[in-house]
Amino acid sequence: MTALLPELDSERISALLRSASDDDKTVLQAIHPAQIDHRLEIARRFFGSISGAGGGGAGLDIEGKAVLEVGCGQGDMTVVLAELVGEKGRVVAIDPAPLTYGSPLTLGEAQAVLQKTAVGSRMTFLQADVPSFFSQQAPEQPSSPTRPQSFDTAILAHCLLYFSSAAELSQTLTELRRSARVQHLCLAEWDLAASRSEAVPHLLALLAQAFLPQAEANVRTLFSREQVRRIAEGAGWRLRCESTIVSPPRMQDGRWEVDLALGLEAARLRSVHSAARLRSVHSAARVESERERDVTTFSTMCDSIRAHLPTPGSSKGVACVDVWTAVFDAV
Repeated sequence: MTALLPELDSERISALLRSASDDDKTVLQAIHPAQIDHRLEIARRFFGSISGAGGGGAGLDIEGKAVLEVGCGQGDMTVVLAELVGEKGRVVAIDPAPLTYGSPLTLGEAQAVLQKTAVGSRMTFLQADVPSFFSQQAPEQPSSPTRPQSFDTAILAHCLLYFSSAAELSQTLTELRRSARVQHLCLAEWDLAASRSEAVPHLLALLAQAFLPQAEANVRTLFSREQVRRIAEGAGWRLRCESTIVSPPRMQDGRWEVDLALGLEAARLRSVHSAARLRSVHSAARVESERERDVTTFSTMCDSIRAHLPTPGSSKGVACVDVWTAVFDAV
C-alpha cells in the first residue's frame, strides 16, 4: 500500500491547482473536483487496501518509484500519481493526441497548469504512444529523472476506448511488458453496466459511438472487461484483482457522451441524404444502401438514448456507467 494515499484528498489536489493559477476558472477547467474525486477512488483501488462490496484494492506501493501513465489526457490522473510517488518518485505521462485537443482547456493548457504546481517537477508530459515512446529509448541511453529506462507500474485510466482496435491495445500491453520491465499494470475504464437507471443513456451512447466510429467521437473501440482481460493475459499479464466503482453523481462524462452521440446522429443523417442525391451507378448505390442501413441503425440507437433520458429532451440528470478497475502482475 502507498503510504501517502490515506492523507490525500480532493481538497489537497485543489489547493495544489489553486497555487498554480490566480484564475479560479482556469483551475476548475484544468481538472473539475468531481474528476479529482473519481481519480482518487481509482487510486484507492490500485494502491489502497479496500474491503467490502465492489472488490478489494491491490495494495501496490509506488512511493519513490517510476510510474508510466499511458493516455494521460489533460492530466486528471497524473496529478494524483505525482502526489503518491512522493519527492523521490517520477511520473512519465504520455498521450499521442495533439496538445490542441480538448475542451474547455486543451491538453497543452491543462498540462501547463499542472506543471506549475508544487508537484510539477515530478511529472514529465510527452506526446507519444507506447511504441513510439520506447522506440526513442535507446538501450544504451542512460536513465534520467525525466526519462527512466524502466517503470515499476503502468497505468491506463479511461483511455482504452481511444484505441483503434484490439490489436493496437494488445501491441501496447505487450510492449509495456517487454520494453519497460513493468511489474504491475493498472487499468480503469467504463464498464458495460449501469448500477443506476440514470446511467443507461450513457451506456447506450457508448455503444452508439462505437458502432459508427469517427475521428471526433470519444469511442474508437468499445471493450468489455472480459475482452480486456483476455488481451492482457495474452500479452503476458496475470490478473491480481479487479473491482467495480459506481460512478459519483457529479461526474459529467455521461452527459457529454450523450450530447456527442446525438450530435453525431444529425451529421450522419445529413451525410446520407447528401449521398443519396448523388447516386448514379448500381454498385455505388449498393454501397450507399449499406451505409444508409448503418446510419439508420445508429439513429435507432439514438432514439433509444432519448427514450431513456431522465429529463425528456435534455441530457440533464444523466449519470455515468460503472467503472471497472483491474490490476495485473507481470508473468
